[in-house]
Amino acid sequence: MKRHMKVILAAAAAILLLAAVVASANAQNPGRRAQVQQQAAGRAMFRAGIFLRGLDLTEAQREQVKGVLESHKAEMQASAKEQAQARRVLGRALADGASEAALKAAFDQATNAEWNAIQLRSRMLSEFKQILTAEQLARLQERLQKVDGRIQNLLERKRK
Repeated sequence: MKRHMKVILAAAAAILLLAAVVASANAQNPGRRAQVQQQAAGRAMFRAGIFLRGLDLTEAQREQVKGVLESHKAEMQASAKEQAQARRVLGRALADGASEAALKAAFDQATNAEWNAIQLRSRMLSEFKQILTAEQLARLQERLQKVDGRIQNLLERKRK
């Protein structure tokens, strides 16, 4: 579990750094911000659907999954907005050559936004698991382990 958290935190940090660079580049276009936030929430819903694909859900299960996604739609949108805002702040701090304290505060804000998103995804995953059969849960667990392995491989390649 400890290794799993380290992998998640390392991946989150890498994503935040990349996002900061992108946010800095996009900071000059305020009209695009709302569109990006809406797209991020839409992608989150789409990824959840893809993640459950291949589990051979029944029609009733698909409806339940849709219900879970819909029940968390506002939270996902708020989370996407929080993350985008935090990335913009961090990107601006990096671009402006902010002090170490300002960078730390911006990074902490971005990390907190990412942590909030992880917690939301964890709650949703728990709800999805309640919908699945034992066989579907086994396949989902196998899929989660593969993702963990891919992340670990990426981190190991970066170290070389």
